[in-house]
Amino acid sequence: MTIRAELLAAIMLAVIGPVVTIGVALAAFGTLDERSDEVQRAGSRQARALELKFAVTDMNGWQTACGYDGGRSRALLAELGTAFGAFMALDADAFKALQAGREAERRSPSARASSSSCS
Repeated sequence: MTIRAELLAAIMLAVIGPVVTIGVALAAFGTLDERSDEVQRAGSRQARALELKFAVTDMNGWQTACGYDGGRSRALLAELGTAFGAFMALDADAFKALQAGREAERRSPSARASSSSCS
């Protein structure tokens, strides 16, 4: 092989080598991105499943407690439900004030309580 052919081959390899390397790297990054999305979706599903698992366990605990205390905890649960409903009504008023730009009303519990229908 002549020097000219060897130099031409060396130059071609010097140009083609990095191009091939970049192509392989881009293909690998594309696969990595797909795998990352897959892992994120699986993690999200697992988090929802665990949340559901613990919610069911919590409900089972409340039911068991109600059975052991002869039903006395039912009144507490009803009271908590009522208090939560009142809180959600105040929260709805505060959110409406926030959306309307009424900063003072949003920050003042007395302003929300006086305008709320659940006081």
